[in-house]
Amino acid sequence: MNILILRRIPDWGPVFPEGLRGGADYQADMLLHGFRNMFGNTVVDHNRSWWIYSGDFGPGKLDDSVHKGWTIYRSLGDDSGVDRTDIENKIRTHFFDLIIFGYVQYGIEQTYWDLAQTHYDPKDIIFLDGMDGTEIDYSRVGRCLYFKRELAHPIDQVYPVNFAIPDEKIDLYPSDNKIHNIAPMDPRNPASYIYKQEPEYYQQYAESLFGVTTKKGGWDCMRHYEIMANNCIPWFLDLEGCPNTIMTSLPKRPLLEVVKLIREKGEDWFITEEGFEHWQYLNDEVQTHFKKYCTTSALAKQILNTRSSV
Repeated sequence: MNILILRRIPDWGPVFPEGLRGGADYQADMLLHGFRNMFGNTVVDHNRSWWIYSGDFGPGKLDDSVHKGWTIYRSLGDDSGVDRTDIENKIRTHFFDLIIFGYVQYGIEQTYWDLAQTHYDPKDIIFLDGMDGTEIDYSRVGRCLYFKRELAHPIDQVYPVNFAIPDEKIDLYPSDNKIHNIAPMDPRNPASYIYKQEPEYYQQYAESLFGVTTKKGGWDCMRHYEIMANNCIPWFLDLEGCPNTIMTSLPKRPLLEVVKLIREKGEDWFITEEGFEHWQYLNDEVQTHFKKYCTTSALAKQILNTRSSV
């Protein structure tokens, strides 16, 4: 399947080594990762998402201090076989089966939008709005499949979409030794942001029963998925206030039960024999759901399934 993922990288803002400019966006990067896993080099990212390729970093290349984001950055390997040439003509000749417009914070390439509107059916054009805000660009609704991450309430012809984690980042640091009730990294305490490398950050979740997480810029946050990927249950502090149309792939039922139980019984109940048995039951439910619905491959399938159902 030939898929084009378009993003506009602004010509202003930070300049990285070698004259590179950033344009990273979790939602678009996650979908690129999922589709590349499914379809390989027939998935074209234009402009090139250099921050997601591990081969761009290392001795003689970009230093690891550039774009230190974990989990999704550097998650793809060699992209030398990706053909990013002659994009406009390929759109005109309907070379791509699906065109995705991502990173909408800085707008989109209007030339490509106009071409897609001329040569493609709306169901073959995706507008991927992964921004933290709840605003909707109504000028595009109905002219494409509009996916919104922070969808505050149901809107006709607008579909929910969620963050996801690369399949290969799950259970990297398995641990049966749960030495922490609550993981040391706690977003309520800025002083706990002490981890300098991905392995030690993951490990502290793997050694914990619960990881505290909360709404950030938007409800959806990479931290929710990093906690679950390490066999730890998110203690999602304000989850009860989350609209049903946001984070629809998250295992909300058991996570809401965690919030209720900690409020009623306290954190330490889970280190009792009864409490730990219940933690295991909840964790099994969380992990089964998480591995089925919260990976980048699942995200790519969700997009395709929604497209097929329209």
